[in-house]
Amino acid sequence: MRRELVIVTMMLISSCAFSISIGAAPGYYDFGEIKSGNRYIGNIYLMTTSPYDIYVTLGYKPPQAAFMETARTGYNLKNASEEPVNTWFSFPISKILLRPSEKTLVKLPDGSFTYINRKASFYLNVPRNAESGYHMGTIDLTPSLPKGSKAPAVGTIGVTRAVVVFKIPGKAIRKADIIAMDGERAGANEARIDILVKNTGTVTESVYLDEVKVYDHLNNVAAVLRSGAMKLKPGESHIIPVYWYKKGLESGNYQIKVTVSWITGTQTKLGSIEVPNEIVKKSAIEQPPSRFPWWLIVLIVLVIMLIIYWRW
Repeated sequence: MRRELVIVTMMLISSCAFSISIGAAPGYYDFGEIKSGNRYIGNIYLMTTSPYDIYVTLGYKPPQAAFMETARTGYNLKNASEEPVNTWFSFPISKILLRPSEKTLVKLPDGSFTYINRKASFYLNVPRNAESGYHMGTIDLTPSLPKGSKAPAVGTIGVTRAVVVFKIPGKAIRKADIIAMDGERAGANEARIDILVKNTGTVTESVYLDEVKVYDHLNNVAAVLRSGAMKLKPGESHIIPVYWYKKGLESGNYQIKVTVSWITGTQTKLGSIEVPNEIVKKSAIEQPPSRFPWWLIVLIVLVIMLIIYWRW
């Protein structure tokens, strides 16, 4: 009896829920080489397998590393900039209703034909100070059912993003350098290792500590540490920390081997750190001083002088 009840319940659930997919064509949109300071318009076609009316909201999403590493023609990761381009994308109509009864046969740029539900447009507003090199962004498609819709519950929704690539003329160099290393005690059984990394290239790039090997006093590997990615602008330096946990961590000098990666390259350096007896709150590595906006002070003084002038 229980078995029959489970089967009936599963049949009822499957009949009340359905799976749909939403996609865009072309799924890979290549603007080619474009100029900074200009606006460009792109068109994609939306399609769905939903048997009911459904809304799709267009928005920007940063590309995943897998998209960058497997991109097709029109994009070269070795000469690519990871400069954020989220503010470059805009959508004249961001929410579009897809009706299954409205289908049109269209010819895609690659010469193939497909049935689509609606056409969608987007703008690419490239600033004048955009970095040179290849850029990538993705258009996300967020589905939602119309209010008051009598459609049954949706089991799963498969969504495919549209990848957008373009190139800005100029030299694009991806490179990073390990500047300094330092260690400090963060707890009785914990040490913090700071690695100062500088972007010595000409474009924004994601850098991370691919491997930090710590050697004990017998030259055996005591730990292998890694970090998450951090985006650095050209010429920017930043400390990337990793933490070493070891029960009864002894103070003293430790040799380390650091490998920093920026997707398209790596650099390895040997060095040493000192783990002190006491906890030190401030790292010995000094961050490069930030440039003080003196122009802002001058502007404030001029405004005050104008106010005094007009009042007197």
